[in-house]
Amino acid sequence: MDTLHRRVLAQADANPAAPAYLAPEERLSYADLLARAARLAYVLRDAGVQPGDPVGLMLPGSCWQAAAVQAVLRCGGLFVPIDPAAPTARLRAILEQAGISCLVASDRTVLRLQELDASVCQRLRVIGPARTEGVAASWSFDEVLSAPELAPQKPADDLAYLMFTSGSTGVPKGILHTHASGLAYVERVVSVYALSRADRIGNFAPLHFDISTLGYLAAPTIGAATVLIPDSVQLFPSSVARLVAAEAVTIWYSAPFALQRLLTHSDFRDQNLSALRWVLFGGEVFPPAQLAELMSALPGARFSNVYGPAEVNQCTYFHLPGPPTDTEAVPIGCPWADTHAVLRADDGSLNTGAGEGELLIATPTMMRGYWQRPDLDAQSFVVHGSPPRRYYRTGDRVQRDDAGRLYFRGRVDRQAKIRGYRVELDEVEALAVALDAVVECAALKGESERGEGIVVLFAQLASGWSAADAEEVIKRALSANLAAYAVPRRYVLQHEPLPRNSSAKLDRLALGKRLAKVATGS
Repeated sequence: MDTLHRRVLAQADANPAAPAYLAPEERLSYADLLARAARLAYVLRDAGVQPGDPVGLMLPGSCWQAAAVQAVLRCGGLFVPIDPAAPTARLRAILEQAGISCLVASDRTVLRLQELDASVCQRLRVIGPARTEGVAASWSFDEVLSAPELAPQKPADDLAYLMFTSGSTGVPKGILHTHASGLAYVERVVSVYALSRADRIGNFAPLHFDISTLGYLAAPTIGAATVLIPDSVQLFPSSVARLVAAEAVTIWYSAPFALQRLLTHSDFRDQNLSALRWVLFGGEVFPPAQLAELMSALPGARFSNVYGPAEVNQCTYFHLPGPPTDTEAVPIGCPWADTHAVLRADDGSLNTGAGEGELLIATPTMMRGYWQRPDLDAQSFVVHGSPPRRYYRTGDRVQRDDAGRLYFRGRVDRQAKIRGYRVELDEVEALAVALDAVVECAALKGESERGEGIVVLFAQLASGWSAADAEEVIKRALSANLAAYAVPRRYVLQHEPLPRNSSAKLDRLALGKRLAKVATGS
């Protein structure tokens, strides 16, 4: 049986001294990576991890995190990335929903455990920089480095990793991927972007963001090096440019936000970025004018728009032939190998030709399903065609032209992308409307003065609440339960009822027009 970690083993055998992960504080060769992973896998097994068991990884981007991914796969488990900055309620929900009893953490993130109930902590086995108090058992990284090595184990039911995203009811939902779906992604991304062991891939995304799969899954299976760009560097676009130049990064893959910041807040033109041969962006729409400016500033690099929800990794791509015009929509492209796309019209009919509708995707890179949520599986998959294929309903409305190119036209449901992250606007509303200060509300995606995507909350306030007091309460409650990018940055608070349409439903279209007027200053 072929697995992701066996591919990495082959690379380590062939090129043990080749660089695998490069971080400002540490550098790992392939031999170092596999030795560390084998020892960590032994400790994971000592902690009770069996094939098929979920293991939480609550680490910042680091060489230890790269080793932890390989260690969990090596002992047959499935790794579960956890956002170290997640609100306490979300952290608790993921630990409980996934049934995590073993956690790998850093010296900073392990402190988050102090925010959890004692009953949650007391069942955790924790591996980190030092021994952890108040948990069932703990091991330090120093103990890991002196442990024996565990031989690779066979995964249970081909399971590889479990990634949690926002849910519309406020409960995170887990996306379950297998070694087969992961390897299918690797094979296609290597082919589409001509990746090789000579590449140095810039990793800007945390492990809980699916863009990270290029650096944490694809790169090590082909012997490429991954350059980890830590948060402390990403805070300063000029520092990003210097690091990308110093490490001779050849592949850049990020949400447009990172590239927009590079363009507007750094002196990247003064850096030698000649090694950069391909820039991949995805997760949300890249404004054409800014994209054109960046492409003109980096004439030696190819640019590609990458599309695919975390449920299917990636599924389409578009290689830009040149800088787009200010008004030119950039396609999300065409499906890659062995991938089929159909459009679902509002009446439920399916179309394989030109037209517009919800995008349904059947691809080998698709997830097994949602973690312990047969109800979501029933809503999200459609069987169609001859021979019958299982399609995932992306929730994205697209248009397909006569040449087969797909163009993103918005969401069918209420999901938005903020800085490349998925935000369920219904989740924001559900949390806000539960507060005493709020009678009803509507969350919409808007733009900041700098053109960044933000969440805007319209709300009718309860009697007796001032706008200032209500805003403070709402912010505090949402910040405690949502990731920072999902917390509204703008509030439109009033005591009058929000507009409704002829069906007595909340008129989101009217609110959207009102939001557009606010954005344009009209």
